[in-house]
Amino acid sequence: MLTRLTIQNYALIREVSIDFGPGLNIITGETGAGKSILLGALGLIAGNRADTSVLSSSVEKCIVEGFFNVAFLNIRHFFDSNELDYDDTCIVRREILPNGKSRAFINDSPVSLPILRTLSDMLIDIHSQHQTLLLRSNDFQLQLVDSFADNRLELEKLYKQYSNWKKLTDELNQYIANRERSISEQDYIRFQFEELQKAMITVGEEEHAEQELAALAHSEELKAWFDNTLHIMTDDENSIMSKMSYIRQTSQKPASWHPQLTILLDQLNNISVEIKEWVRSVLQLSNTIEPNPERLRIIEERLNLLHTLMKKHKVDSTAQLITLQSEWETKLQAIESGEEQENLLRKVVQEQYAEMDKLCELISQKRIYAAALIQKNAIDLLSQLGLKDANMHVQIEPKSNITSQGRDMVRFLFSANQGMPLQDLGKIASGGEVSRLMLAFKAMLSDKINLPTILFDEIDTGVSGGMADKIGQLMKQMSNTRQLVVITHLPQMASKGEFHFKVIKESKNGSTQTYLLLLNHSQRIEEIARLLSGASITDAALKNAIEMLKS
Repeated sequence: MLTRLTIQNYALIREVSIDFGPGLNIITGETGAGKSILLGALGLIAGNRADTSVLSSSVEKCIVEGFFNVAFLNIRHFFDSNELDYDDTCIVRREILPNGKSRAFINDSPVSLPILRTLSDMLIDIHSQHQTLLLRSNDFQLQLVDSFADNRLELEKLYKQYSNWKKLTDELNQYIANRERSISEQDYIRFQFEELQKAMITVGEEEHAEQELAALAHSEELKAWFDNTLHIMTDDENSIMSKMSYIRQTSQKPASWHPQLTILLDQLNNISVEIKEWVRSVLQLSNTIEPNPERLRIIEERLNLLHTLMKKHKVDSTAQLITLQSEWETKLQAIESGEEQENLLRKVVQEQYAEMDKLCELISQKRIYAAALIQKNAIDLLSQLGLKDANMHVQIEPKSNITSQGRDMVRFLFSANQGMPLQDLGKIASGGEVSRLMLAFKAMLSDKINLPTILFDEIDTGVSGGMADKIGQLMKQMSNTRQLVVITHLPQMASKGEFHFKVIKESKNGSTQTYLLLLNHSQRIEEIARLLSGASITDAALKNAIEMLKS
């Protein structure tokens, strides 16, 4: 239940605090006084979007704060799941800053607008004239039927299934498109793959071939260098090896004369061993160097092939060519096994659709059952509201395709008079009839949905006199089990309230402000008399107002 609403710096409201009571709360006021401003402020804490145009002062922030008694609501799970502090008095606050930014709070903890909307949906139902107009919409009619059918959990499950089915269907269609494109490119891919496969490329092959090419291309220069080097090292008495041998042979006596020389001779012996090994390696390498024009030609052709392939495929190494070959092989395998994979995906999509179809059948059955109850209860309530000859039928027809809302199309058919055929509600019902229909649905829904507070914005549009009194009686009856806040211009409705507020607009010192006043008994008499007779309140209007309040 909404116990208090405080508003600061919103439109014409500088600052106001309203304490609402249980049961039926009435709000009246002259046209243009700002009743719609109150509705807009409530919309902010319900999660509606806003901008700086709502600010009364452009240099101060707007604050709208609602206090709700939630002690008897089973909504603690909402606070736990969103890691919010719970208290029997829940405070919902919305702030609009001068820079245009918006902030929302639940029990002083900052929250996102979606979380705020979720909580507000559990606390208050704001019924506006716009919502009455929505009654002409088939989509809104479907939502009403689902509310009566209590299809919330089933529709949540269907939405998840539908989203998953849609995703799987998109994946299947994309796979088919890719496969068709791949099939059209199959010959080209196979040619490219087989060309690389035939080349039998190995990792690092290019570097090794270039090294061998350099050796073969300069074999004569290399051979000459080897021969000259070996000659210097070993061929005659002037060779390095011979001179080192002579030094070792003539060093025995000198070594006995100087102990340090022995160390140096040992080092020389080690060097001699290393030089012999080095010479042996040079000799072995020299034996491998022979001019080979045929091998040179083969290496050059191989390198030309590798360079041509790398240039063709815009890569820089044989390793990248091998990777490309592997990718094409994978593509070919995927194309060849594509039909099997496509059939597997089709089966998964069909299975998901079958699950949706089964759930849609359950939803449809619940809708059909709810439609029968809606028809009966709506006709009874419309009779109470003065439409004694009204008839209504909820038509449910299957659609060709399943959507996230199921596979049903709902149409409300209506007739206000005997002998008139049932026709589409949106085309035949007058404004007053639609208002009474909407009130009938709200009355039925109030027993179906555990909403503690319902706000009606001029639900009595298009009715007057005795009919207004009947609507007031129905409102009074609804308020026995929940809080109602009703914005009205009809005295018959206003007289039924337990708490009566008047919206007043005043102009002072060049500025205009709106505020709300809780009326006492005498003030209520005067306000109801004003609603009866207009600006000039007559004695007859005052007497009538007194009688209306007594009744």
